[in-house]
Amino acid sequence: MKHPSGKVVDAVISIDNDNIALVELEEGDTGYNLHGNWLTEYKIEHFRNEGSSHNSRPVHEWVFGDGRVNLGDTGFNMGFVLKKVSFKNEIHDTSNNHTDFRMTEMEVRPAYAYETGKHWMMFEAIYLGKTGYEKPTVAESNAYLIGGDGYGFRPYYRYQATDKLAVNTDIKWLTEDKGANGADSGKFVFYEALLNVSYRVTDDFTLGTEFFRKEGNDYDKNGNRGSNVAEKEIRPWATYHLDKHNFLLKMEPQHKRIKDRKGNETYSAKAWKYIVNYSYAITPKVYFVSEAFYRTEGDKEIDGMTGFDDQTTNFGKVGFNFIF
Repeated sequence: MKHPSGKVVDAVISIDNDNIALVELEEGDTGYNLHGNWLTEYKIEHFRNEGSSHNSRPVHEWVFGDGRVNLGDTGFNMGFVLKKVSFKNEIHDTSNNHTDFRMTEMEVRPAYAYETGKHWMMFEAIYLGKTGYEKPTVAESNAYLIGGDGYGFRPYYRYQATDKLAVNTDIKWLTEDKGANGADSGKFVFYEALLNVSYRVTDDFTLGTEFFRKEGNDYDKNGNRGSNVAEKEIRPWATYHLDKHNFLLKMEPQHKRIKDRKGNETYSAKAWKYIVNYSYAITPKVYFVSEAFYRTEGDKEIDGMTGFDDQTTNFGKVGFNFIF
């Protein structure tokens, strides 16, 4: 990648937890040496009172690898994810039913990045594969296979307006199969769009705001459209750097609504999420990473009815990010 000084240098391209493209410039060999990052972490996200239920659903996620490998200074790179997700959803009603869920997911994301002047951009293709099973009750005979493939693309763009002011955009489009026991159950098609404006107040303190929208449609195996889901958020955030310590504070107010295939609203709610992210540079090549958030979703209206308990979500994660 070309340094502002005009010299060609190596760069580590990665996408952080807030979908912001990070470019770390390093002096050194400008050939075809491989370099990048490898993140491994454990996450737990506990949902309660989803929809009209009084359920309890702690979701465990083991991320074995999440990172990006760059081919020297050519601009070609490859993102990857390998993780395992599991949960047991306790319904907490008179039936005493629960759902046992296990899923392994893999993503491969070949991409090309380019920088010129104040502009940086990257185009990424996405392949998603997943396989697992779901068991609605304690009876083993009721377990069934789930899985499917997904395909999409994701262009990124960054404009460094001044030394302090920057604008990022991130757009993602994905179509994801829905399958059970090898049967075609349709697909889910969605897009996400993010605009992030940041201002570096000092060398160690940055403020920003993200504008986010997500919308998706369910389709059955015959291509007939079902429900439509839309979410929109405005996310103020701040980062602070102190020696080897890095902090991120963020709020995410959200409005969510679901409509059926006829356009009738079947669900709406307003939510708030409060996020604290912390990382520590153990060495210049090894980082400890962590995050916690609390989210509450209230003012729920389901099929025209109100008075439902607020949904709450508690989240935590710890991990290590290795730079190579």
